Amino acid sequence: MAEIPLLQAFAEVGYQVAGGGGAHGAMTALGRVVPLDAYEFVAYDPAAGAHRSVVSAGHERIDADAAGEYTALEAYRRAIATRSPVTMPERGTERYFRRHLEPYGWRAGLTAPLFLRGGRYTGLLHLAYRSAPPPDVGPLVAAAAPMLAHVTDLTRCVLSPAALPPATRRSPSTGPACGARCRAWSRRRRSRPSPRWRRWPARSSTRAS
Repeated sequence: MAEIPLLQAFAEVGYQVAGGGGAHGAMTALGRVVPLDAYEFVAYDPAAGAHRSVVSAGHERIDADAAGEYTALEAYRRAIATRSPVTMPERGTERYFRRHLEPYGWRAGLTAPLFLRGGRYTGLLHLAYRSAPPPDVGPLVAAAAPMLAHVTDLTRCVLSPAALPPATRRSPSTGPACGARCRAWSRRRRSRPSPRWRRWPARSSTRAS
């Protein structure tokens, strides 16, 4: 692959993440150099010690228990230890693959752990394919992973509210449905509650009997 188009694509990934294009903008840019049939970002919530799906594209359905089940696999522990993408199906992932990918027509998968440049882990990027992807997909995704890690960084607001799972979206009358909290950070690393996520005053409503 030509070096200049590759560098341009990676620069566009970073621009989309930093400039407000978010997950879909970043993946559209990455798709210029990496074949993408479907993807899913899974964020790690350090407060809850759990993973949850936050945004995806190309999937007919994503099972609610898939994110937690994957993190119990040896493949997940290997990905974290090596900070490298792992493929599916492979030994130890067969049951997960049969439950969460194969029923929807997927024939291969690749999962990349997402670490920021400073080393903090923020989540996972799952890619799903109708056929086996080219062998260079893993190294290319790994190279983009530090930029994509900002998408699953729950201490920042890279995702738009529409991309958040229903449990964390703001209700028109009561604020976040699950009591989720979001904080804004200044350039001096000082935080404060983000105004857009403050609980709204309850509104009275009347219905005709």
